[in-house]
Amino acid sequence: MKFILYFLLLPIFVSAQDNKQEPIKSVIEAYSNREWDRCLSLLGPEIQGSHPSAESLLLLSKVYQSVGWYKKSVLTADRLVANNSSYLAEARWVKAQSLYLGSEYRQTLIELAKLAAQNGYLADRADTLLETIASFSLRMGELQDVLARIPPSPQLDRLRKIYLARTVESGRAAYAQDLLRTWTKDSPKSGALKGLGKWIESHGEGSVKIGLIVSLSGQNASIGKKIMEGVEFAVNEHNRKSDQKIEIVILDDHSDILQAIRATQSLVSDDAISLIIGPIESDHVAAAALVANESRIPLISPTATKSGLTTLGPYIFQANVNIEARCRALASYAMKQLGLRVFAILSPVDLYGDVASQAFINTVHQQGGRVIAFERYYDNTTDFKGQLTHLRKLGFISKVLKDWTYDASDRYRETQLDSVYASYFPIDSLSADRELDRPMDGIDALFIPAYTEDIKYIGPQLAFYNIKSKLLGGQNWYDLTELRLHQNYINGVIFSSDFHIVATQPSQSDFVERFKKSYKEPPSREVYYGYDLMMMIASLIDQGYTSSEELETALRRGIDFEGLHNRITFEAGSQANSSIQVLQFLNGRINKLAD
Repeated sequence: MKFILYFLLLPIFVSAQDNKQEPIKSVIEAYSNREWDRCLSLLGPEIQGSHPSAESLLLLSKVYQSVGWYKKSVLTADRLVANNSSYLAEARWVKAQSLYLGSEYRQTLIELAKLAAQNGYLADRADTLLETIASFSLRMGELQDVLARIPPSPQLDRLRKIYLARTVESGRAAYAQDLLRTWTKDSPKSGALKGLGKWIESHGEGSVKIGLIVSLSGQNASIGKKIMEGVEFAVNEHNRKSDQKIEIVILDDHSDILQAIRATQSLVSDDAISLIIGPIESDHVAAAALVANESRIPLISPTATKSGLTTLGPYIFQANVNIEARCRALASYAMKQLGLRVFAILSPVDLYGDVASQAFINTVHQQGGRVIAFERYYDNTTDFKGQLTHLRKLGFISKVLKDWTYDASDRYRETQLDSVYASYFPIDSLSADRELDRPMDGIDALFIPAYTEDIKYIGPQLAFYNIKSKLLGGQNWYDLTELRLHQNYINGVIFSSDFHIVATQPSQSDFVERFKKSYKEPPSREVYYGYDLMMMIASLIDQGYTSSEELETALRRGIDFEGLHNRITFEAGSQANSSIQVLQFLNGRINKLAD
């Protein structure tokens, strides 16, 4: 660092000062005495003129740099660069200094490469500083970005040599050889790359290092620990069978977004990290994604379900299926395979309920169906009388008013809806119990993206209010114990899920026994998430995709991996798993209806 600062702090003064006008001499004197306010005062009239001198602009850029106004320094130096000033080299040097001091390392290298190519008296300084920054100040992904932005030149070849050296040091000798062959074809006469092949061959291939960010403390610790167990178990199984070993670097994000960012920063600073698994929470993934993408390190979350995460950058992937995709698949199956056309929704008042319901509604509308009722409930609701009695009325009304949709009811007060209902379905008795004797069968299917703990309340009340509709559930319905407890009320429910295991299958039973030997308990759902994702990554590594660049390319090219709990499918150009299963709970068992 002292070496870098020595060059950064070298003052640049305009040569041949004796020929300068008196104001410039005064500015130089003030600059030498570190009188920044006086410098700015003296330069003010000159800079405000229509044609400020090159000397004034260069001095002003240096003053801005000295007081820490790095962006202003860069913009001022750019004025000289744009005009191809006689002080072009000096301007580039000052600009590079300010970019570095402002932590704009990639742009610093690009500017230094231009300066070094000018072969002036500052070229050697630029070359030395360029190599120092490339070696110590940039992550591998950032350096890779710089390489793509510098035209063929000796400076590019020197940077490539540094990149190759860092690649070998990180244990990726084979990948370094592939790069060297490609770059040698681009620059067959390059002195910097000459003879590197034998040096690379002298280094063995190291383990592929995979980062894992999970919550091992805080509110998500129970989930995080199980995902970690799945990942560790997969790595151990892979390493026993494969010559290409995998090493896991595990960091705890403490169930905190800020800690997730710090964990990501720590991992991407390690040149040997080829890919990051995690974090597990969607919001944590969104925060970590910016760091990973900037560093060109693929990041795959095993559990995040929020949509839009993969749009944060080309290096961000979701192994779990997002909420919208699940609900779209369920609605499409209900309409295309079951022939259902009229739907109602009972949904929790929260982000999950809103996203799930809207995706379902949009799909129904796109395929020519109708949603005639959209009822919502708040957290901790146990009595659904208001929602279900209202849904009954709308179900009956829709039987006679064939164009009725849920948004039409918003234009009616409750008393008006009662009048419409009574005009078509007169009540024979004042007894509410007699009214419920009439089954409500005006709705083909009722979509309920409820939480698991809501099932025990909703199921019996659907029966009490005599609602006869096909029942469709969300992802949280995958709980065999809860479903069996309330089988009399919800038997036959259909739901979409990214998770399904059949314990009687040999592959499942063998895995369970192997896992129990290591951890003394059967694998949880989260264990499957970690295990399958790690085994998918291991399969790519065994095919020779070991660097971050190669793994990102392989993932974006497309992959279809058959896991124990679900397929992990990244279609070409897609970064989100598209494999969704439609399941049905029937007579005590969960069966797969479709993929």
